[in-house]
Amino acid sequence: MALIGSGHTGGGVLSRVRSWARPFVLIAGFVLGTSLAGHAQAAVFTETFAAKPANLPTAPAPGTTSFTMPLGGQDFTFLMSGGDLSWDDASYPGNPALNANSFAPATLTVRRTDNVDFILSSLVLDVVDAGAGGQTASVQAYRDGIAHGSAQAVSPGNRQTLSFGGLRVDEVRITSGEFVFTLIDDIAGNSVVPGTAP
Repeated sequence: MALIGSGHTGGGVLSRVRSWARPFVLIAGFVLGTSLAGHAQAAVFTETFAAKPANLPTAPAPGTTSFTMPLGGQDFTFLMSGGDLSWDDASYPGNPALNANSFAPATLTVRRTDNVDFILSSLVLDVVDAGAGGQTASVQAYRDGIAHGSAQAVSPGNRQTLSFGGLRVDEVRITSGEFVFTLIDDIAGNSVVPGTAP
């Protein structure tokens, strides 16, 4: 009988230990789950504009001054000040790109719609027009309103892949004295800074 009683007593102790440990297990699970969820939201992307983004007109139709599209699971807003934007599948058939157009100084800004930081790795800038109307276009990254990293420029008649080395930014500005036949393509980065909430 004593052995049976001891067995029941051990079960009671084990039950109490389990009850005591349960809150810590739940807390640890919540912390781990939250951490993993934040990392799961981070998504590397390369936007080739293979598919036309919604609300972006097709060139040569009149363009729009802004549109929003998902990159790596997060919404990004493209805003053109002083010109317009369109989806261009005619300049290089089968290799579409974003077309920026203006007849005066203009700036294209790209940022997450919720203004949260992201990672910029690289982009392709093609200043197609090498004629009298073509002007150099430059790219500058920003974070909290301060220029981050070095500005990079592409002169008329040149197509270059600009590398930013995984820069943490909250805005990218592409500027030109006149966007004449300028294409932006292959924007690469991470929609969420690794190790942070989305």
